[in-house]
Amino acid sequence: MLLGIDHLVIAVPDPDAAAADLEAALGIAATGGGRHERAGTFNRLIFLGDTYLELIGVWDRALASAHPIGAAALAALDAGTPGLVTWAIATDGARREVASLRGAG
Repeated sequence: MLLGIDHLVIAVPDPDAAAADLEAALGIAATGGGRHERAGTFNRLIFLGDTYLELIGVWDRALASAHPIGAAALAALDAGTPGLVTWAIATDGARREVASLRGAG
């Protein structure tokens, strides 16, 4: 069953700077993050209860362009429109949910 939104992925030029700006403006702190070595991206995570915001940036354009999420982040940043690029759902049965979504078109 679909349980809700797991997280939102937000493309930003500099995840560390974006995290600092959000903490200063809203008082919410990034408490995690790291590099996606195969995707050419890096992130900072801001947890909000059972979900989180992923502030994602690009450190290697070639790797990022070959990865779906990296490519989406790269496209948004190159267009000068940083912001939401994708999201992830939480489920207790991924295969079942994929089959159901495919069946629904």
